Amino acid sequence: MALIEILRSFERGMDELTASQLVEYSGVPRSSAFRALGVLLKEGYVYQDPSSRRYTLGPRILQLGSIARRQLSSEHIVGAPLMDLAKRTGETVTFSYLEGPVRVCAYVIEAPSELRLLAQVGSRYQLHLGAAGRAILAYLPEEIAASTLKAYGLPRAEIAAIVAQLKKIRAQGYAVTTGERVPGASSIAAPVFVRDDIHGSIAIAGPTARVQPMVERHTPLVVEAAHLMSRRLSATPGQRARLRDRRKRATR
Repeated sequence: MALIEILRSFERGMDELTASQLVEYSGVPRSSAFRALGVLLKEGYVYQDPSSRRYTLGPRILQLGSIARRQLSSEHIVGAPLMDLAKRTGETVTFSYLEGPVRVCAYVIEAPSELRLLAQVGSRYQLHLGAAGRAILAYLPEEIAASTLKAYGLPRAEIAAIVAQLKKIRAQGYAVTTGERVPGASSIAAPVFVRDDIHGSIAIAGPTARVQPMVERHTPLVVEAAHLMSRRLSATPGQRARLRDRRKRATR
């Protein structure tokens, strides 16, 4: 339990913590805290700066985070909201998760129409292109969003325009774009969270001539699906198990 409490101390959002702070925040007795820190250091779950002697989360946490993102994109969690959204809108539906400076397309349900937007599972896209990426970018900390845009090598004027759009997205809770990534296509997206942290986005996309007239009708459906998925992803393991049991009973 001491190991978990030490790691949870970093949830306070501070970049670095001293040993004394870890003892205080974790509530673990000092001797137990130092034993736990020794184990976490050895296994790479925390890192200690040689100069400042302060602690940060280590590289093994990044590895676990990457695995968790893939697992949290599994069909039993994301499938039902996406299938319902596809049925109600008739457009291609995607779920993407944030991985570093890009979004990864993790789930796709293609529209039944022959004229539809195609998306491929596993594709990686920069966050400034399209509603699915901007719905994520808007909820990153402002300094991280700004540095991400700079890393793409965008001109200052374009960065300034995108930053202004991100403020609008945060205010309204969704993003709508036309021709950002694919000419002649429009998309609507809403952010998906795990607890308070941005995790990814749900989006619908299709030909502009078909999507634009339906923006007012489809946007609440996209936002509703994103809220539902956020609740599922933020649920405890026990809550997720109960959800799976209910779905199994419903399909018998």
